[in-house]
Amino acid sequence: MAEIKIQPKKPSPISYVLYALALVAIVYMVIRSLTASKNPVQTPTVIVDTTDVAGSVNDFVSFLGDTTNTRVDTEKSPAYTSYGLYLLSAAIGATATRDAANDSNIIQRSTRLQAISDSIQNHWTPIEKSVRVRDAFLRAAGLMDAIQAKKYPNLKQQVAIVKQKAEAINPNQEVRFQKPKVEQFFQQSAAALQAMVQKAKTE
Repeated sequence: MAEIKIQPKKPSPISYVLYALALVAIVYMVIRSLTASKNPVQTPTVIVDTTDVAGSVNDFVSFLGDTTNTRVDTEKSPAYTSYGLYLLSAAIGATATRDAANDSNIIQRSTRLQAISDSIQNHWTPIEKSVRVRDAFLRAAGLMDAIQAKKYPNLKQQVAIVKQKAEAINPNQEVRFQKPKVEQFFQQSAAALQAMVQKAKTE
């Protein structure tokens, strides 16, 4: 009987191509894993439209300049104070985002101030509100001071006046009887924020 010789089947050209692709994929994954630690993901830069900042400040300034608001009687004074604080906290928040976006402490304080202003606007009680308003005014002044120290060294004295006006609020007296003090605080705050807007335009 004749002996039958069985020869092994040779790999097809397609197999070589698949082997080569697999090898390339392995090499790519190894190189990627080695270079990943050397090239960390970059955090995108926060870009803030400065016109939004100026707009928020202008909203606050316009509110103060509206005689229907500045001439309100004693009974309406709490509403004037709470809405003015709401607009002020928004203006400070926009300014903080523009000038201190990389400072988590300032951003967190700004967010907290806006939450407090919302709370004061929605829940008004006479004496308790005076304590909270004074606290909010001091927080606002503190934030402006932090932003000033970070970006605007020449505005130190102007922001110091804002703090003085905040401290003048009597926590033991209803806000409706302290409207002149509230107006002075708002006016000084508006002046400081407007100065920051002008300084930012020249930088």
